[in-house]
Amino acid sequence: MVVLMMMSNFEVSAQNSTLKEANEAFENFSYMDAAKIYEELIAKGYESNSIYRNLADSYFYNSNYEKAVHNYEIYISKESKVAPIVLYQYAKSLDASGNSEKAKEYYDRYNKSQSNKKELKTEINLYGKFFTEKKTINYESELSSESSEYPTMIQGNQLYLVSNGLSSRGIDRWTNKPYNSLTYFNEQGELKPLLSTATPFHEGSATIDPSGKNMYVTLNLKGTKPSKKAVYLATLKIVQYVLKNNRWVFEKVLKLNSDQFNSAHPVINSDGSMMYFASDRPGGYGESDLYSVTIDSNGDFGEPENLGSTINTIGRESFPELDQFGQLIFASDGHRGFGGYDLFGVDLKSNNPTVVNLGNEVNSNQDDFSLVFSDEYTGYMASNRLLNSGDDVYSFIFGKPFDFTPKQVVLGTVQNKGLPLANVSIQIMDSKTVIGDVNSEKSGDFELEVIDPSNEAKIVRLYKEGYEPKDVSVPFNSVFQVVELGVIELKKSLESLTAGDDLAKFFEIEMIHFDFDKWDILPASDEDLAKIAEALIQYPELKIEIRSHTDSVGSEVYNQYLSDKRAMSTYDYLIQLGAKASQMTYKGFGESQLIQKCDSCSNDENRKNRRSEFIIVK
Repeated sequence: MVVLMMMSNFEVSAQNSTLKEANEAFENFSYMDAAKIYEELIAKGYESNSIYRNLADSYFYNSNYEKAVHNYEIYISKESKVAPIVLYQYAKSLDASGNSEKAKEYYDRYNKSQSNKKELKTEINLYGKFFTEKKTINYESELSSESSEYPTMIQGNQLYLVSNGLSSRGIDRWTNKPYNSLTYFNEQGELKPLLSTATPFHEGSATIDPSGKNMYVTLNLKGTKPSKKAVYLATLKIVQYVLKNNRWVFEKVLKLNSDQFNSAHPVINSDGSMMYFASDRPGGYGESDLYSVTIDSNGDFGEPENLGSTINTIGRESFPELDQFGQLIFASDGHRGFGGYDLFGVDLKSNNPTVVNLGNEVNSNQDDFSLVFSDEYTGYMASNRLLNSGDDVYSFIFGKPFDFTPKQVVLGTVQNKGLPLANVSIQIMDSKTVIGDVNSEKSGDFELEVIDPSNEAKIVRLYKEGYEPKDVSVPFNSVFQVVELGVIELKKSLESLTAGDDLAKFFEIEMIHFDFDKWDILPASDEDLAKIAEALIQYPELKIEIRSHTDSVGSEVYNQYLSDKRAMSTYDYLIQLGAKASQMTYKGFGESQLIQKCDSCSNDENRKNRRSEFIIVK
């Protein structure tokens, strides 16, 4: 018994020692080492909520989303109070694993734990859905290998990659893969390191300023120890190199860096006055945010400014890039996407900047990031969508340049009785003013675009001379939204009518209702006769002849008598509604002008013969 107790105590001590080793590996970002040890402990029956949480996080930070889902599920099922960050990371892992419905459930649970300002949108603003131009995404086998590569910049015709295929500096304990190097292709087309040994750890994304003389590179540099638990602190810093004798020579570590946080992935705008970069410095919105920093004419940097909550989220925003218009493209796993990192765009100069997902032609359910341009239509990006092959390089071709200026579009077709109406003036209005206008085409089709719109409902107003104007409500609820109104019917206006036209047809009055075999007007016709009266009141010069017709049932003499009485009754009724007697004459036609001539007419045929007409005579 004593021996068994000693063995049991020994096993517990060994497990505690192993758990301590796993936790130290996790705290030092050696996620894959930590995951391996946690899995071994679980296999031996040693479980705890903290193990499942750390194991899920280890897989999440290495983009192994299916394993992350499995362990988050176990952790959440056992934990009474789940932290918001876990709900978010579980939702992202579900998205990346193809379970978007359950992901939305956990995004909603995350939102309920947050204030309105920190909520995540559970709908995706899709650039690819709004703009339908063709996108071609191709895997570049000659630029990819069994190692991991991603494009970082294009200078002239030279493509620069970050690759872990050339490094001999050791293994990154985060991923258990070699450290990255900044590389280029020499004249023989061979991939070569760009820098002499700059750091024993990672080299990362880089950018060259418009002068071509200054390069800013992400380096993983060793710093001071933050605590006794860490073996060392190696943080990402942005450093400056200068071009001397056709070689890049280290100049300095920029002052915006610190040993206490990371700064990485710089990109500089077209005139060299601004740098954008990613950082997890204090005061941000999530795990890493995007920042801007000014560069003066002497090359000195100002104070970094966070790009704000429109762009930054609880998650990771990284890999900024600028297109030819100065629009920002970046990778994020915090905005709703298709899983993992997705590529997004935003127009920073807009009055109403709106982040949009580049769509599922560009993005996959894995990690898609680091897009760089060759020109306004083409370039390269990175993705690990081919599972188990690491990060690979893909080329892209777009049908036209990106345009991230927020828009709303209204589509429709204008007709009159099935025929298209061209040159209809169409305006879109908010609560204050006209914010867009266009004329319909020969086909009757129109497309109205609103730039930098608000989210409020709007009115589309249609006008064409000779037709009644019409307002149509448009229930916009977001920007980058297309609303299809379908066919809009315009009616001719009274001004368009001429002598001989029938007001009954104009107002679509099928018939005036009378008591059977009588001339008393029934209430069912009140509204229709009110329209005729209103037209006569509105246009005092308008004159009409009231014509009453019967079917052929009964004698011809009686039908003539009945129609005379009904015509007179209609005349009197219109006078009671305010029309002037001088504007009207009336006449009964009996069965003399039958529409349906038949020996034994059906009820429907008789109904068509029983009609009233209001013929314009002036």
